Amino acid sequence: MCQKYRTGSSLLCLLCGLALIFTSHANVVAAEPTEEAAVAEIRKLGGTVRRISSKNDNLEVGFQFGGAELTDEGLLQVARLKNLVTLNLKGTKITDAGLARLAGLAKLRRLHLEKTAIGDAGIAHLVGLVNLEYLNLYGTQVSDAGLTHLKKLKKLKRVFLWQTKVTDKGADALAEAMPELSIVQGAERNHPNSGPRKRIVIDEPVLPMAGQPWKVVGIRYEKENPSAKATAKVHYRAKGGGDFAFADLVRTKDGRFEATIPGATTNSLFQYYIEVREPKQPPATYPPNGAKGPAEVKPDTAPPVLAADPQAKEVKSYRVELAWKAATDDSGISAYRVYRGKDAAGAAAAGNLLDKLAADKLLFSDDKPPAGQTVWYAVEPIDLAGRAGKVRTIKVEVPKDMPPANDLKLTAVAGSKAIVLNWTGKAEPDVTHLLILRAENAAGKLVQVAEIKDTAITRWIDKDVSGKTKYRYVVKLRDAGGHVSGPSAEVSAQAGSFLRRINCGGPEIASVDGSPWEADNKRVSGTGRFTTKTKVNGVPDGLQAVYTTERWSNRTVRYTFDVSPGRYRVILHFAETNRTFSVKGKRKFDVYINGKKRHADVDIFASAGAAKAWQLSTDLDVSDKQLVIELRKGSNGPAIKGIEARELLK
Repeated sequence: MCQKYRTGSSLLCLLCGLALIFTSHANVVAAEPTEEAAVAEIRKLGGTVRRISSKNDNLEVGFQFGGAELTDEGLLQVARLKNLVTLNLKGTKITDAGLARLAGLAKLRRLHLEKTAIGDAGIAHLVGLVNLEYLNLYGTQVSDAGLTHLKKLKKLKRVFLWQTKVTDKGADALAEAMPELSIVQGAERNHPNSGPRKRIVIDEPVLPMAGQPWKVVGIRYEKENPSAKATAKVHYRAKGGGDFAFADLVRTKDGRFEATIPGATTNSLFQYYIEVREPKQPPATYPPNGAKGPAEVKPDTAPPVLAADPQAKEVKSYRVELAWKAATDDSGISAYRVYRGKDAAGAAAAGNLLDKLAADKLLFSDDKPPAGQTVWYAVEPIDLAGRAGKVRTIKVEVPKDMPPANDLKLTAVAGSKAIVLNWTGKAEPDVTHLLILRAENAAGKLVQVAEIKDTAITRWIDKDVSGKTKYRYVVKLRDAGGHVSGPSAEVSAQAGSFLRRINCGGPEIASVDGSPWEADNKRVSGTGRFTTKTKVNGVPDGLQAVYTTERWSNRTVRYTFDVSPGRYRVILHFAETNRTFSVKGKRKFDVYINGKKRHADVDIFASAGAAKAWQLSTDLDVSDKQLVIELRKGSNGPAIKGIEARELLK
């Protein structure tokens, strides 16, 4: 029951492919245009861009009043607004192909396509808009075939199909598939699934300040007859104040309504409702019950308060982290503004604004503080009415820029024709380069041999090596200020030194260092092979294929390597991928190396759990010319995924 593995003459030359991988890290990728730039371009194209609420960054874009010449190319700018929730493309020159550019707008809820040339092919591009609730196809070329795509929009609540090519049969089929969908076909047909034909929609308003005029904005009205004229009023009164007063709603440039409730009404709790009238139709109201159930508003009466100054949780040359306790307010907090200035008095000047944070954010990290300077940070709370509270400040002495700390742990693995360096640990945020230094033999001087610009990389392959030379390596870090850290702990390796790897129970597997995992093809008496499709977690980089096969036995698994006398490290790779043995104590065995028990009662499942990579490592001196590894039965027979035997350099 002995299987010998002797040094083979065939080696795999796969490092050329790796060179391509590392070269890709040096490629320069053009920066994406900023959202601000996209907004500017949209406005040049005749569109309007509006932030819907002070509580979030959701946006509305409309081209219905000034963007009639908008084409598909202009939609590239729209697609960059990831917080877009409402888009009006009414009457523009967009085509079916152009709608494909909107596929990434995951937040989009309302889409107006009326009076465009959009047809069935364009509707097919909308299936990725998973949050779409409203779709207006009035006056488009959409037919029954296009409606089949709408069935994939699970959140769609209302669709307008007036003056399209959709037949009654097609609309009925859509209604049957989506019974909760409101389908409006206009005057030609009162569709049974049309629901209420009139509806007022109003954006969440900013809370009014007590005693100040309050502008109600962002009011929309869906008319039954798109060509009809409508009038609208806001009715208001102090709660318990008798009859409602009213003011006309004025149509704004973006096609919405707005009106102002006077400050005399906003001194205390007040009520209001909106009423829109369309000729020959009952009035529509918001809230739905109008005067019988008006909306009630409690105005904001005081600015928000931060009870204490912010605190500096971390102060580094490359980062200052601030923290503060939540502000209090009679109406609620909407945001915090964070500033940085040169003195306390002017810290909160508008030009010193660093960021505006949501109400639930009580931490801020300044990742570009002025090193070696004294600065003042200021935090300003903002309430739901937009009222700013008293600024709180903190003085911070930013330390001078020092060389970065080097906590990286470096390892070196020698292959047949290369040495692979790996490192673990986290570098400071301002580190921009990793420097690899190498020396030859014990007396050689460390010289830089590589500069890595991508700090996310954790591996470097040294292919310019000789099998007769022992190499020593360290890694250093360089930050944005040009400061270089001290070296990591030194490691050494020699290419071509003894290294054998067996892919137990499986075929040959290539390795990045040129020393493959050799195939385990010979049938050994008393053993078998097991293959799994289960993904093993925690597998060392690039070794998933090794963990899909194993050699097992009811009694003993033995491997023998021919070696020269010296010191060796044996690494045994395990994972319990057989459900039968995924029980503690079900599979136990002992590990012997050169006749000596090195590990007793090995239980893979008890040590790592199911489908989790696990290794046992043993260093030993070998005085003869063989390295014999045996796994002997305990409560049950052993199983092993892979074996590495590596010579250790002195």
